[in-house]
Amino acid sequence: RHRPGDRGRRKHDVVIDAVLKHRDDRPALIAPAQDVRITYAELGRRVEELADWLRQTVGGRRLVFLAPGPDVESVLFYLACLRAGLPLCLTEPQSEPLARLCAAYGPALVLAPDTLALPGGWDSRPSTLRGYVAARAAHTAEGSLHPDLALLLTTSGSTGSPKLVRLTAGNLGANA
Repeated sequence: RHRPGDRGRRKHDVVIDAVLKHRDDRPALIAPAQDVRITYAELGRRVEELADWLRQTVGGRRLVFLAPGPDVESVLFYLACLRAGLPLCLTEPQSEPLARLCAAYGPALVLAPDTLALPGGWDSRPSTLRGYVAARAAHTAEGSLHPDLALLLTTSGSTGSPKLVRLTAGNLGANA
């Protein structure tokens, strides 16, 4: 369902706008382990800048993998992918499962902690965020992604092999 004022907007914009609508100096993100406190105003600015970088780096609507750590940078990447309209798959931050998923789905970009061993054949460079690399493969899967696809979550599945659960922008919007 559309909320008042949502007509004519991309669905992923509705989700991110709900998160970033507060552009003031109240705390939006607090990470005591990293001694970080980010206001809504700064969060909005950083997400917009990162979304621009992601659009330029990926070069179109392509699948992005994020192997998140327990840190602020993962939150920023997640929100920036939503803002950029890039379908995102949250993967385990472990080398073997990440390698299997990369081989199966061929993402355009992998964002991972710089301490994580990436699959062979991936060209990794420092990302714009401290402690993370942005890796690209020589060959990635081509094909179109459903226009409503926003997020893929991994599950273990009954076979122990990862399965992906598809969430649309509308699904995320319903929970924003």
